[in-house]
Amino acid sequence: MATKYFVTFKNESTQPSVVQFCVYQQYPDLPGLKSVAWKKAGAYMGGQATVEWVITYSAVLSNYNDEGGIGIYASSQSIGADFKDQFDITDESGIQVVKKSGTSGQDGTITITNKSNEMANVGIGMDDSLSSVIPNVYGGVEEVFQITPTYFVAAYENLEIGQLISDVGIIGKPLTLQFPSGVTKATVRLIQDGQKLNLKIEY
Repeated sequence: MATKYFVTFKNESTQPSVVQFCVYQQYPDLPGLKSVAWKKAGAYMGGQATVEWVITYSAVLSNYNDEGGIGIYASSQSIGADFKDQFDITDESGIQVVKKSGTSGQDGTITITNKSNEMANVGIGMDDSLSSVIPNVYGGVEEVFQITPTYFVAAYENLEIGQLISDVGIIGKPLTLQFPSGVTKATVRLIQDGQKLNLKIEY
């Protein structure tokens, strides 16, 4: 059975509104690769909320929607993926689809090639949710994702799943989340320090 990980967020601040906590991932640099809000939970002053996941990967084709000035990437198709798997994006019946095409990629990678006639938003997901995306990949371009994610936790005034990670509306400073060997649970506290707000991780 796959190992399940848990992060509990505690809002110990005096913020007068709900704080949106999130976990996001960063992968080794690829041109255009962007992180999106992957796991999210809101907590009001004195409240707490928990997110959880298992480490399963997927190749993701996504759509971009701009609603109310907030750009969101949402999966239009997601296929489970293992290391060395290869995928092609093609055109079928007027839409883009992603299909597994092989298992002979590089060790520790997942490869996605856009073979369609249109640009595609190509990404990697974990636990059935998009975590990183390369927008507007041209037809004929192959993207090789090194699957060694680094996890981060952050707090925002407002945030939606699939929204690009940025400094807009951020509260405090994001922290690297790194579970010690054998540990699967962490607590992230948002602490009020005078006028400052800081995150603290406890394992």
